[in-house]
Amino acid sequence: MKKILIIEPTLANTIHFPFNCGIVQTIAQAFPSAEIIFLGERQQGEMILAELQNDLLDRIRVITWKVYKDRDTLPTNIIKRAFYLIQSAFFDLMNADMIVFASASGPCISALRALPRRKSQKLQIFMHGDYNELLGWRSKNPFRKFADLYSSLKKASAAGAQIMVLEEHIQSKTCQDLPEFLDSFHYFPHPRVQREILQSRKYLSNPINIGLAGGASVDKGISQLLELSKIISLTDNRNRFRFHAIGAEHPSSKTENFSRFETKPANQQIERSEFLNLLDRMHFLFFWPTGTYYDNASSGALHDAINRKIPIIASSRVIKMFPEVAAFSITADCPSQIAETLYKLTPEEYQNLQLSIFEYEKRYNLNELAQRYRTITSNSLKSSNLEIKPTQQV
Repeated sequence: MKKILIIEPTLANTIHFPFNCGIVQTIAQAFPSAEIIFLGERQQGEMILAELQNDLLDRIRVITWKVYKDRDTLPTNIIKRAFYLIQSAFFDLMNADMIVFASASGPCISALRALPRRKSQKLQIFMHGDYNELLGWRSKNPFRKFADLYSSLKKASAAGAQIMVLEEHIQSKTCQDLPEFLDSFHYFPHPRVQREILQSRKYLSNPINIGLAGGASVDKGISQLLELSKIISLTDNRNRFRFHAIGAEHPSSKTENFSRFETKPANQQIERSEFLNLLDRMHFLFFWPTGTYYDNASSGALHDAINRKIPIIASSRVIKMFPEVAAFSITADCPSQIAETLYKLTPEEYQNLQLSIFEYEKRYNLNELAQRYRTITSNSLKSSNLEIKPTQQV
């Protein structure tokens, strides 16, 4: 593998920087002599380069191009994507041994397939919340269906593309939801930004800080965190707890009262460095999604908790989706039960939760991920029944 082109088509600015930086580092480790090009938004490219060790800078470069969400899937949208691809990275597209989409865009995938490329060129497509789009409504207009995500992935899959999902429960759902893609889907653990991984331990101390990371949306569970803050404010005579919304405000929660929160939602996306500084003050991250989005998507907040060694507070429903995280979680069916557990929590119990994170994160070790990535890329690891767990009912 001499040249690998990684394309970020849809997620601009610092959105999904941890994944994109992590996949660049993982691919660089997997193929230590390959030239790697990241085609993405300028700010994100600069952030990735800043994270790389000096020995990698000689073989990794960044190309800036127009990153955006497709408004439609008509032929004109394919042509627009093809124009930007040719304008930005024509020779790299032609010469790359492998092209990796860091996120999925139907028109962009279709545009790439319409361009002349080497027959031996491999194609990988990473799915985030895009899996929800596969299961959703599709236009009956044949011109729109031609380049929607389902059709684009189906044609790419038939040509040998590998479709990568970041959680085992998503790959499991493929058996039930999309059996026609079964041989193309592969589970690959969420890669990490190496410099963001902490090895120091946390200790339980007052005040106990509890935060929700990311956009303060109802789907993420901000209403349940607000409910927990209300319950504790009425029952905790020792004033031991502080609540935080670590991220931007969201339209779904704009009318909520955050007066009990020490950190209120920001009016815009906060810088990554500020985000991490706030995370490091937390004793717990609150992970209580209420919608169906995370049934089919990986959670960046969950992986931030693992990287920064922060135990989580989760709903029982979450543990059905992510059963492995139960070891470092306080879990219940409702916020009132969480409050009762927090009141009784001892420093020793908290230490056990944190030690479990150190054990769990071994699956995300860079060398292990690089080996797994090499194996998947060489086609020797198939999406077989041995890799797929029974679909978990949520």
